[in-house]
Amino acid sequence: MNQKQDQRQATPAPRAEPLPPGHGNASVNEPPGSNVGGAPTEPLPPEPLVLTSIDPVSIVVGSAADFLLTVTGSGFDANSVILFNDEEFAPETSDATTMAATIPVAAAPAIVDVEVARGEDLSDVLTFEFTAVAGRMTKSERKPKKEAPGHKRAKKGKR
Repeated sequence: MNQKQDQRQATPAPRAEPLPPGHGNASVNEPPGSNVGGAPTEPLPPEPLVLTSIDPVSIVVGSAADFLLTVTGSGFDANSVILFNDEEFAPETSDATTMAATIPVAAAPAIVDVEVARGEDLSDVLTFEFTAVAGRMTKSERKPKKEAPGHKRAKKGKR
């Protein structure tokens, strides 16, 4: 043997530090993605709660006692509810992207917020409008016409 071979045999291989559980100390027979013998893994965060549309977007006051509101978005689950004017409505039908609930029709014209809640998570806010009957206005909707400053109203009668 020459001197170089003797040095290679005499030098022990560096020893690797063991990895913490769940970080590569798996057996050869462990299926990929499993955590046998490892530390508990963190659950995946829920999908973001997003509200993209509502249908219908408005309804005429007095046209019905109630109506079916359908909301579309993503991140909905079994714990999701529709918030309509800050009141919770449990969905009658739902999946991960669509929910529908029966909503009472308001007694007066109004614009209200619609959103989806999942526990403490809230979606974006969209607006829904209760409209007055076409061609009719309520007293609160009637406003006197304002005239420009310095404008004098013409007197009725002979000119």
